[in-house]
Amino acid sequence: MKISTLLKREPFPKLFEKTMIIFLDDYYGLNHSVNWSNKFKSAEFFDKYEFWYCNPAINSVFVKNANPTIFNSINGEYSYNPIRPWRSLLQKIYLFFSQTKLTSVLLASHKIYISPPINDSKNKLIIGGNTKIRLIDISQKKVYVILKDGFDKKYINKEIYVRNNFTYLPIPKITELGNNNLWYCEEYVIGTPPNRVLKNKRNTIITSAVRDIHKMLNETKKNISINKYVTNLNEQINLHLKSPVFAGTDISKKILNISNLITEFIIKDSHEFITTAYCHGDLHEGNILSNGEEYWILDWENSGQNQICYDLFLLLIGSRIEKILKINFFKILNNDLDDEQLKLINNWPEVNLSKINTRKVYLIIFLLEDLIFHIDEKNNQVFYKAPLSLSNRCSEIQLILDEIL
Repeated sequence: MKISTLLKREPFPKLFEKTMIIFLDDYYGLNHSVNWSNKFKSAEFFDKYEFWYCNPAINSVFVKNANPTIFNSINGEYSYNPIRPWRSLLQKIYLFFSQTKLTSVLLASHKIYISPPINDSKNKLIIGGNTKIRLIDISQKKVYVILKDGFDKKYINKEIYVRNNFTYLPIPKITELGNNNLWYCEEYVIGTPPNRVLKNKRNTIITSAVRDIHKMLNETKKNISINKYVTNLNEQINLHLKSPVFAGTDISKKILNISNLITEFIIKDSHEFITTAYCHGDLHEGNILSNGEEYWILDWENSGQNQICYDLFLLLIGSRIEKILKINFFKILNNDLDDEQLKLINNWPEVNLSKINTRKVYLIIFLLEDLIFHIDEKNNQVFYKAPLSLSNRCSEIQLILDEIL
């Protein structure tokens, strides 16, 4: 998630200040000051402060005359636009000028003052994220992953859990853990997501990554009655809605209606079992990187036990992107898929999705799991109110249910 989006969702400047102070104090053992301001706003600071610049459009915070190679870690994502290919050339031109020493500061819109200065800052880049901030150190080939102030520690704990329990997974290795367990250091990797490379390479990368996911699924699979599983999901939603973020809001009524509708439909006649397993929890192509020889599966902060098809549906639906859930949901339901997508479905462990009724039940349960993801993501009191994206998600799910139930 880019800083340009974060600035609309949350008080990112204040969160950035607090987060970086906590990390820098712990890492260096010194008291630090971090102050975020509009680049054009006059401010008086002593010479001991180092100036950093933020360009929200490329999700970057850097110093003047920074080593241009610090941007290599983001260029794979922003240099090509798979949704609007015609914009790729414009993006490449903008990236060039936003990272060139002569013009990078001119295109930045915010200035950050840090004291004492960070060592070797010209070889470091700070990038924003949904729950974490990353400080990349290209000279040491390290990345410091820092939990944002006000965010649940579970996001860091899950990253650590996966690395400790599934050591065969291609994830950057953790080399250091902060004293306060609010940050860790991992090895630095550079790559490009599969949706930004040629089709043949894309398919090879996804196939390799999915093979590793299958191994984890097979190691952790458990059978549970569908009725019990769906009832548990419904209870989770009811618990989330007791939060002050949702209490008494119109969106909570929409969520409850959807949850109860799905629960009643599933448990009405079903006495079958469903297989659950430990899943990535946010498996889209942006969380897979490859440098042409190696590949990595990133961002395990939302991992956990779900139905075994959860990661499969995330890949096929692209479920975290708004406005395409309904279209891709019915493509899967009606088996309107290309050859590579059909291979994914036919080779997925522990489930036979060749029958439309089976696909329908698993997809409807996925809607409930996906709703929990979005509720949990928005259940943070640091966010600005009126979570429009959650309301839009509910509307999309309701449209699907209106057609199939």
